Amino acid sequence: MYVAVCRLTLHVHGSRSLKDKRRVVVSLRDQLRRRFGVSVAEVDSQEAWQLAVIGIAGVSGTLTTARDLVDRAVEYAESTLTEAVVTSAEKDAFDY
Repeated sequence: MYVAVCRLTLHVHGSRSLKDKRRVVVSLRDQLRRRFGVSVAEVDSQEAWQLAVIGIAGVSGTLTTARDLVDRAVEYAESTLTEAVVTSAEKDAFDY
């Protein structure tokens, strides 16, 4: 079993409250889960209004497929987010 993970940091511009940020995070989380079947959670900076740190994880029978799954999820997030911008994407993959 192979696991690929990504720590995605977002700047949610225009957010004036945690509710504003949560709306963006929940929308992205639901889209990534539905479209790619990856696990997604907000993993840090839960109390910051304009900063979101999202963990993404994908599991597959091959390392290449696991990496590709997470890469495609990150590319999707970068290309579709209108209320936030991806400021960093730290990726890793390993044999479990």
